[in-house]
Amino acid sequence: MKRFRSEPLPGRHCIFSRVIVSRGIRLAATSILVAIIVLASVSYSPVVRRGPVLVFSSLKIAPYQRIVEALRDKVGKNNSRVFYLDRNPGATDSIARLKPSAIVTVGRKALEKTLPLHDETPLVFTMVLFHRQVLPKPRPAVRGIAMTPSPDSELRILRRGFGFKRVTVFYNPEITGSLVKLLAEAGSSGVELRAIKTTSLLELDRRLPAALDKTSACLLVPDPSILTEEGFKTIITGCFERGVPIVGFSPMYIDMGAAISISVPEREMADNAARLTSESPIRAELHDGVYYIRRPEVTINRTVCNRLKTRINESYIRSAGSLKWRGNS
Repeated sequence: MKRFRSEPLPGRHCIFSRVIVSRGIRLAATSILVAIIVLASVSYSPVVRRGPVLVFSSLKIAPYQRIVEALRDKVGKNNSRVFYLDRNPGATDSIARLKPSAIVTVGRKALEKTLPLHDETPLVFTMVLFHRQVLPKPRPAVRGIAMTPSPDSELRILRRGFGFKRVTVFYNPEITGSLVKLLAEAGSSGVELRAIKTTSLLELDRRLPAALDKTSACLLVPDPSILTEEGFKTIITGCFERGVPIVGFSPMYIDMGAAISISVPEREMADNAARLTSESPIRAELHDGVYYIRRPEVTINRTVCNRLKTRINESYIRSAGSLKWRGNS
């Protein structure tokens, strides 16, 4: 039988020494590995921009100034610089020198002038109706805040806030086709959208009577080829004759006889533009590089709504946005 040779057992001190040395080697190796990972992450992390937020406004007019001031309230006056291009046309030449963390434009001219110069700096545009005329294709570093609210939110308000089941909209496919397409795709609202293609005043006159037959409301979209002085007069006359409420996209239409307007509040536009400059969460829906605000401002012409006996669910409207009243009860 094979005999095993016995060895003296090591003492406790010897065992602990080996354990300590072994653990020390592991800790040292772990420390080196962590250091390598940290250095690698620093080496390959993207450059963080720490310059000011540059705000370029096309004009120094009241609506634009309100957006600029609201934006600076959010971004911080010490962290932003403002340029009005009607006063300082060459201001955009300072973009490369100032190395901004982000750029915000107010108005079409400001977008046109900054677009070729922003390089990879994040750019947020506001107060531009037909941005595809300036920016034919989306760019990763460019985002916009739409001047019209989220199509889904707007139609939900019309359905649940006013009980409108069928809504007619006149539009020119060349100008507002993309917006009307978004409205048509907002199918969860429960509203039947009747989109009427119209390319001339004669066509509007011809198609209006049948289009307004058995409709709940007429929704206006910002289409300058239709909302000329004569075009709007044709629409409002036809709607009044048939008792159809008009829904505008700006409170100015309330003063022109519309029953309701659903619009984007200036402060909400500025607040979300500020959020985009810091990559904070935004309260809007993204479509093709443009954010559409989910909580619009609803203005009701009390006089017209009473005359047309329009049902108003005030509690739902307030839950979906902000509410303002005009006219007499």
